[in-house]
Amino acid sequence: MNKASSLVEGRTELTVYSEDRELTYVFPAFGPDNYRTVGKQILNEGLQVPTGDEIAPFMRELYLGANKDKEVIKNARDFFKNRWFFWVFNRDLWTPEGFYSVPDRNAKGLSERLRVEDLKKRLVGGSKYRDIEFSSNRRVRFAPIGSYTFG
Repeated sequence: MNKASSLVEGRTELTVYSEDRELTYVFPAFGPDNYRTVGKQILNEGLQVPTGDEIAPFMRELYLGANKDKEVIKNARDFFKNRWFFWVFNRDLWTPEGFYSVPDRNAKGLSERLRVEDLKKRLVGGSKYRDIEFSSNRRVRFAPIGSYTFG
């Protein structure tokens, strides 16, 4: 989808078009607090917590988008720069073979254990791209050691 982004001010809403979907981000952000509390605040407002797939277009828009010079966008960049973190609602499980990542739509965090056996089953019948495995619904991903770098 190649639409220009749009910006709604007040309760600021930034709508970004990424691939074939429309994503709307709301700020000021919730918090500051811990992962689960901020997640619950977002969910209690009837909104969805953002996953890694949804954070990437937002960050691109903050720095490179058509609205990047608007004051409210500059303020959002400053907010994230000064807080030094941004909650991404994914649950990751690191193993000696690599790591698994799943969206955390209910902001459970570490309150529920992920199990390698369950995640492996969910990957069966999925696809692979550059050594990264995806479940058929693309909600479970596995990146083996050597397929990613740090830094």
